[in-house]
Amino acid sequence: MGEDGFWNNQEAAKPVIAELKLLKSQIDPLDALLKSIDDVRALYELAEEAGDADSLAEADKMLADLETKGEPPELQALLGGKNDPLNAFFQIHAGAGGTEAQDWAEMLLRMYLYYFEKRGWDVSEVDRQWGEQAGIKGAERMLRRSTMPTALFAANDLVAVGAIDRLEQDGARVPEDVSVVGYDNTFVAALNHLSITTINQPRHAMGRDALALLLERVDGRDKRSVKLHEPSLVVRKTTAPPR
Repeated sequence: MGEDGFWNNQEAAKPVIAELKLLKSQIDPLDALLKSIDDVRALYELAEEAGDADSLAEADKMLADLETKGEPPELQALLGGKNDPLNAFFQIHAGAGGTEAQDWAEMLLRMYLYYFEKRGWDVSEVDRQWGEQAGIKGAERMLRRSTMPTALFAANDLVAVGAIDRLEQDGARVPEDVSVVGYDNTFVAALNHLSITTINQPRHAMGRDALALLLERVDGRDKRSVKLHEPSLVVRKTTAPPR
């Protein structure tokens, strides 16, 4: 890292920096533990020579604390496989427990994110799927407003289903009073009794291109490339012309 021009190539520097961080995360706790052991040993020897009972008790307390501090490095030593330092996917699923399960899942997410950040791990959110309950809660917030909007764009088709259900419970007509648009064009949106206007993504083409790019990386052809796929609007029964 001290070589001239090292920082000029950010892409080449990234794996070196990542390896340095990994090594420091393994070595620094051991160095701190060994220093603490030397401190306890020195205190114990001085206390024994001086016959200082208080210092001996302090050394015993420090030694007990070291046993607890030694547990993380001991665990880290067990994770010595070649794949152990690699990235991982972490998922939280609310399941079918309704709004309570969704709230609990969000609470767990905040707790885990706090823990990950406290450990110094790099964390990024890859995907978040909202269900019907999110649509219900969103529609309830909208209904509390003094003026109703004329359209609602949902994060996905399930959110649209929840929003439509809650709006109709309150007497709002879809699409006469409020237009609702989903996203993803799932089979739910195409059900005849729902017939939700939605955004269609060319998922098969996206998956095919993603696999091709992945295979290129596996083969060592690691060139950066961007492929854009244009979505399309599928008009059904939940939208009306703007008023």
